[in-house]
Amino acid sequence: MKVSLFFAFSLLSASALACPNLSGYYSGCRSSTGQLPGREDMTVTQLSQNGVALYRITWINQESQDREEQFVLADGRTYTQEQRDTTSGATVLKQVTASCRQAVLAINDTTIVNRQVVRDVATQLTRAGGILRWVLSGSVMGRRVVDTLICE
Repeated sequence: MKVSLFFAFSLLSASALACPNLSGYYSGCRSSTGQLPGREDMTVTQLSQNGVALYRITWINQESQDREEQFVLADGRTYTQEQRDTTSGATVLKQVTASCRQAVLAINDTTIVNRQVVRDVATQLTRAGGILRWVLSGSVMGRRVVDTLICE
């Protein structure tokens, strides 16, 4: 029994260590293709929750000052959040799965509004030096999106 518990703990520790350190403040993230509009400032905070990397990603659009925040637990499980838009009455279902592979944070993000997929995007985040690369591919509102955000 001790051997199997030790093995399980070492697997959990190894998966947490495989997660990249993305913590930092990045100003003026820009699209490499121009597909994504505007420039955004981004802050990434990284914590550990029960040996699993937890990322808090906050970005603010420089033009509109709109703020968005996302929490990502890199444990490979799918997390679902359902809410009703009070303005339109639409049911919004958001599903997020995140895991770390070879110093890459991989996130699959799907948003469904009234049973229709409006966003289905896979992203990979890496950091080299002070530069964060956010590679996106998928579809948003029926439009194909393939882009890389460069954040310094």
